[in-house]
Amino acid sequence: MVIEQTQEQIRAAHRFSRHANIIGIRLLSATLFRDQNDFLTDPNQQFEVEIKFEAATRRIIEQRFEATVTFSCRVKLANADSPDKPEAFRVECLLCGVYVLKSGYEPTPHEAESFHRGNVVFNCWPYFREFVQGSVARMDLPPPPIPFLRMHGKQSKTPKEISVREISGKPRIGTPRAQAKSHS
Repeated sequence: MVIEQTQEQIRAAHRFSRHANIIGIRLLSATLFRDQNDFLTDPNQQFEVEIKFEAATRRIIEQRFEATVTFSCRVKLANADSPDKPEAFRVECLLCGVYVLKSGYEPTPHEAESFHRGNVVFNCWPYFREFVQGSVARMDLPPPPIPFLRMHGKQSKTPKEISVREISGKPRIGTPRAQAKSHS
């Protein structure tokens, strides 16, 4: 998974980061679901993993910057005939990154947004990975592969939105990595 930002967004986030120190990451809410059907224990069953995240809210209170990120990990049957594939399990959570700002620093809206959509998401990612893995283990299921998150600069300077793309396609639980890639 990759976060891409323009060079201007990277510079704005860097300006913000020079004036901020992380205090911590908080779990604010979570939703868990596990299907009770037997197909989950079939060793030959293939699953698709869908991972999403989005920078949500942010605020500054007394030199403290708080920014939330929503995360979702949904695992569905890969070989289901229906276009609405049955969901095997789902883990969703809202995490909040908390940062203290240097006295007198007032970030611009662009700096706060760039830092939120890049650095805050990146800082929350390991907490999301651990939360999914621990929650799914408590469901008595094998944890899905949650990839590392990387940050890259965009080549084009025109789009303002941060785009997210998955590099290796949809990972599948129970299949070797080589089988998940297409062979040319």
